[in-house]
Amino acid sequence: MPALRKLILWNSFIILYLLLLTGFNLLLLSFPLTSVLGYEFSALNSLAIVILFGLFTIGFYAQIDNSITARKIKVWILSAVVFLIIPLLISFINLFYSKPCSLSDGLTFYAVLTLPSVIIGGAIGMAAFVLLKRFRRILFFIIYLIIALIPVAEIYFLPQIYFFNPLVGYFPGNIYDEGLSVSLHLVFYRLLNILYFTMVILICIKIFENKRTLIKSVSYIFIIIIAALFIYLSPQLGFSTDRERVLNELAETIETDNFIIHITTGTDENLKKIIVLDHEYYFIQLAEFFNEKPAKKIESFIFADSSQKKRLLGVSAADVAKPWLYQVYISQDSYERTLRHEIAHCFSAEFGSGLFKLAENFNSFLIEGIASAADPVFDHNHVHFMAALAYHNGYKVALPDLFKGFNFFFQTSSLAYTYAGSFVSFLLQRYGIEKFKTLYSNINFQKVYQKSIEQLSNEYFEYLNGFDLKDLKGKADFYFGRKTIFSKVCPRYVAHRLEKAFSHFHAGEIDKAEKFFSGLVQLTDNYYAITGLSDCYVMKDKPDEAAALLSSKLHAFEGTSFYANALLKLGDYHIRNRNFSEAVKFYNEIINLNPSRHLNSLSKIRLFLAESPQLLSDYIHGSSYDRYSIVKEINKEEYAYFSFPVLIELSGALEEDYNSFIRNFDKTLLVMDEESSFAVYKLSDYFAANLDFTRARKMAALALRFNENEEFSKILHEHFNRTNWLFRNGNAYLEKFFNNGL
Repeated sequence: MPALRKLILWNSFIILYLLLLTGFNLLLLSFPLTSVLGYEFSALNSLAIVILFGLFTIGFYAQIDNSITARKIKVWILSAVVFLIIPLLISFINLFYSKPCSLSDGLTFYAVLTLPSVIIGGAIGMAAFVLLKRFRRILFFIIYLIIALIPVAEIYFLPQIYFFNPLVGYFPGNIYDEGLSVSLHLVFYRLLNILYFTMVILICIKIFENKRTLIKSVSYIFIIIIAALFIYLSPQLGFSTDRERVLNELAETIETDNFIIHITTGTDENLKKIIVLDHEYYFIQLAEFFNEKPAKKIESFIFADSSQKKRLLGVSAADVAKPWLYQVYISQDSYERTLRHEIAHCFSAEFGSGLFKLAENFNSFLIEGIASAADPVFDHNHVHFMAALAYHNGYKVALPDLFKGFNFFFQTSSLAYTYAGSFVSFLLQRYGIEKFKTLYSNINFQKVYQKSIEQLSNEYFEYLNGFDLKDLKGKADFYFGRKTIFSKVCPRYVAHRLEKAFSHFHAGEIDKAEKFFSGLVQLTDNYYAITGLSDCYVMKDKPDEAAALLSSKLHAFEGTSFYANALLKLGDYHIRNRNFSEAVKFYNEIINLNPSRHLNSLSKIRLFLAESPQLLSDYIHGSSYDRYSIVKEINKEEYAYFSFPVLIELSGALEEDYNSFIRNFDKTLLVMDEESSFAVYKLSDYFAANLDFTRARKMAALALRFNENEEFSKILHEHFNRTNWLFRNGNAYLEKFFNNGL
């Protein structure tokens, strides 16, 4: 036994490996996402333990004789337990110094993701040990690398951005999914991992004891065949997504001059047609912008909604592109905001570098910057306006730093994308697209522009200084006042619980929803948790408690994106309490903050109705139909231009007939200021969506009569160009692609 103890402690290097594991976990404590027992902590430990325990396994079996006894197996298993205990122990000790999330959720992640790692690492280590007598550790890393490269191949060739893999269990993709939890599907996958790699261990033990070449060869072939069969069946098992699986659901295909568009069968005909037309229009615009065209037709996958996209691609919160495949993946409910941006990524593939046809070193600032410059509109604001808004109101960045490492992702996405798009647009305006193409594939500012990134950054900020956008802190907070994912408290736990809470809420299970929301409010000042709990009180006819709760938490939202929304909610709660004067104060505060056109519209409608308190009460308490009827009524005698966006939104939600809707506009429309111009612009967009290209162009031209805001005028001119193109080409294209035009 002493000899065996010496063997374990020294010859197998277990002390070294355990020290490395301990150091690795202490390092994890310094990062917010990995400092708590959760997905990131468990997945990264799985990755590390597979390596460390695999190497230990090679050293362990290299020191024993030809027989593997039960005692030696027992020692090996006990060693595995030690490897698993160390991360848990460090995490538990850290609980005394940090704010804990859900211990049960964390343990579930650890059990599903990390516990199998010793079996997987042990299996790879034993396989390397029995395959070779020398260079076993090199072989171990080769096998490890092959397993690691499987998901790279899947992401490269298949539509998905997620992957299942033995080394980490599951990775949701490079777009952060806060709502990730342990699913039965993931548990099933890990059970298959355990089954397969346990089989590998048992076969390796047999090979170790039986040296016959034939048995060894047959065993190796069997192991490889099983692995290959699993990879082949992976799409059928739901562990990967191939084209066939996607096209089974996006069964209708429309081929145009420049696109192959796959869309869900049963999609509204008007929506389908305007989506197809926008593809072609954006292609023409982007070809002019980039001064070149993609080498092949772009394939566009249009999902019915974000939940379908989540199930097939692994992402719900964002639309994505794969430039190397010339493919874009878009949800119908977000295509207006993202289609041009994602198509732009496919254009940039023509001057991208490497197999993925992206910016050199996968530089996210340039990758997203060129797409944002090509699609420079954010919530009906130009990207330069947004960047100047941030710059002049407390949201400055050290631009050169955003090019380094992963710094781009340490900013909130709205701020990072805005500065990236504006800076790249600035470079294009001043130096042209061709120089930028050179920079994209070989990032050397001095060589391309004869200036350093610091010099160009100074020029850019001088340009932003030319915008007079001071004293717009409320608007800047609305767009940029969010925490990065790296500074949130228990983001996955909170998101998962919120999903459950809202599921209960929408199912009418208010008591269950209240329990979930209440638990979250005790942990965090999350806006959705607080307003969700407040809405539960409203549903239980306790608007006074709803107002009291939100009032007590209002300070937590000052200076954030949620403050103006919280004010609107609080005002509505006071209306339910018949406290009209207090509600009016909150609505006026929103107008003073001027956060966004949409929130301004909602507030102005309420202030307009406040002159008739009962009507305002009916609006707040009413259904979508009631609200629509009331907003229609206030436009009956004279247009309330501020209400147009809400009127259009409610009509769409109620699926009102187009011809019925346009009867609301039987009086002459006038453009006198930015508010009326924006109202007519939104009306034009509605007409275009309903394939009424004549009215759409007419309204777009009318909106252009306001020209006192240079940045907004850019939006209006771009919109007019679109409606003019639709007017001139829309019907002909529809006839060509659908055979029946309108």
